[in-house]
Amino acid sequence: MTAGLSRRMNRIVVNDLEIIDDTVVKGDLMVEKDLKVNGVIAGNITGNLSGDVLPESKLASTVELIVGTEEIVLDGASSVTTLDIPANSIIYLVKLINKKAVTDDDGDDTYVVAFSGGSTEDINSGSPVAKDMNTKVTEKFNNILTDGTTNITFTPNGTNFTGGVVKVEVFYGVVEALPDYTDKSTMTVIIPEELVKDEAFTLKIEEAVDFWGDPLTGTINVTVASDVSADPHPISGVVFTEGSATLEGLVLNTEGEQSITVTVVGVTDPVVLVRDV
Repeated sequence: MTAGLSRRMNRIVVNDLEIIDDTVVKGDLMVEKDLKVNGVIAGNITGNLSGDVLPESKLASTVELIVGTEEIVLDGASSVTTLDIPANSIIYLVKLINKKAVTDDDGDDTYVVAFSGGSTEDINSGSPVAKDMNTKVTEKFNNILTDGTTNITFTPNGTNFTGGVVKVEVFYGVVEALPDYTDKSTMTVIIPEELVKDEAFTLKIEEAVDFWGDPLTGTINVTVASDVSADPHPISGVVFTEGSATLEGLVLNTEGEQSITVTVVGVTDPVVLVRDV
């Protein structure tokens, strides 16, 4: 991203991030805090649930966008930042400016700069950076992925630096591990406390939600079974509305205590209720 960020750090879910000309950001974004960017943000998150397929947009890798900044005093045979960009970070852009003119002991006062540690990519394409105050370098990168803690190393075109201060800005994203899937499916089943053999009763299902915690809605298959009775049996096409459904005309044909198991497609665990008929 470019110098339009109004906060140092925001949390963003990013899919297929693309940066064009430093100003246009394209991709699927979900911003959890206010973010202002000079440019255009275009994208959305979509998904659907069909059968046993889990919608990918419900769970995705995330990238935490960060602007790392540091002013480094140049001294000795080389100077290294303490930005400590983590492993598995994607580096998009680097900006440098000489805050104070650079000098060395026996060279031409220019210097070269490159990443070090988890990446060794050259900055400024490996060309020397001029010594003068306010000399600036801006370079985009094609999504460098660091494989370890990464910093920036400045090396003089002489033996040792004897002076100079450089301000550094690095725009990068930290790729976070995939979160675990968490099954949120549940339901409440209501059956009369007193049941009589061969007499119809009504079963209610309430607060039924799927894997993602969304209320069940639509036509869904339900199975109601007893551990001692031949009926009831699987029931197709039960209509759910916002997690609720009613099944009428159910009959138990055997007396005695029995466990009634209710299974709903979309809810992982069945509900078992014990009744004395």
